[in-house]
Amino acid sequence: MEISTIHNEVKQHPIHESKHSNTVTNQKKQAVWKSITEKVNAVGTAHRTMTGIKDKWRNMCRDAKQKFTEHRRESKKTGGGPPPTPLSQTLSDIVNIYNLTNIKTDNARPHTARYTRDWFTQNHVTVMDWPAASPDLNPIENVWQIMKDRVEKIQPDNITDWKVTIMETWMGLDQNYIDSLVESMQRRIAQCIARHGCLTDY
Repeated sequence: MEISTIHNEVKQHPIHESKHSNTVTNQKKQAVWKSITEKVNAVGTAHRTMTGIKDKWRNMCRDAKQKFTEHRRESKKTGGGPPPTPLSQTLSDIVNIYNLTNIKTDNARPHTARYTRDWFTQNHVTVMDWPAASPDLNPIENVWQIMKDRVEKIQPDNITDWKVTIMETWMGLDQNYIDSLVESMQRRIAQCIARHGCLTDY
């Protein structure tokens, strides 16, 4: 019942995954998640927090992506054997909401390497066309820099420590800061246009 409620409510309120604009703000998105949380708590026996509901939805999306990839791989196989089990309506809806078959890269060498391109092909992922030397406005770059600085200060000794340090650093990021980066997209784009694609302050 809980999963069904989350799924149905997210379908009815796509604003939570819409890009920020004058009409779609972080405050409105938070209001949508608050409403979804209240409806989940109204039908369930255990009390859920808004953070818990968001995590539940992220896990549903992660599982949907994995099962969708497996389904596509099985569908492309040749030879005998039974056909793959059709995706459930819930999984199909999540795939459609997030358009999980498409991905955008910035044309960096690791993203265009043969191994990477082969992986995309094998997993039936469509890579969007992207012009060379285009401005990188993705706010994730700010996050990577913070993580790089913090991890370098710790200087892990081995691969295991590196993995633990990276995960702890990632989980320790301030969500308010991440939200502010997302909300800066309009300003980034406006400045990029004003400077005709040249370097921005971001």
